[in-house]
Amino acid sequence: SSVVGGPVEVERSRNGTETEKKAAQETEKAAHETPAEEAPEIEFTHVTTVAGTGSLPTRSCESGPAQSTPVHHPFDMCVGPDGSIYFLEPELHQIRVLSPDNKRIYHVAGTGSLGLRDGVGHSAMFDTPHGISVDRSGSLFVADTGNHRIRCLRKFEFN
Repeated sequence: SSVVGGPVEVERSRNGTETEKKAAQETEKAAHETPAEEAPEIEFTHVTTVAGTGSLPTRSCESGPAQSTPVHHPFDMCVGPDGSIYFLEPELHQIRVLSPDNKRIYHVAGTGSLGLRDGVGHSAMFDTPHGISVDRSGSLFVADTGNHRIRCLRKFEFN
């Protein structure tokens, strides 16, 4: 007799032992015969630097032309609704943004010193932020790791 137990049919032999071997073999054979859909190969033909100089900044909270303004160990990034790229500099306890046209870096928040203080972006203080996300309205959410908090920054707009 046969007993159906889940997706594999179990056959009982006369002595009462169960064997799934045949059904398992058929399932494995079918899996190997079904051609897997291959992911298209994506080739990036040209890599360019859009921000940073390759050297460490001499001071924190710097703003300036994207390719001539140093960045300090950029960590985690997110893209805002307008195409701005927000990134963290955990060791400088700050958040910066690359403009939508990739031409300028702006300081968004953090004093460059470790601490905990809410307030306007430039006076707010962070402790080693390690995660950033943006919502549809452009508000940023930052994992302020050293302070064990999730912080919210309201939308940043370029002038």
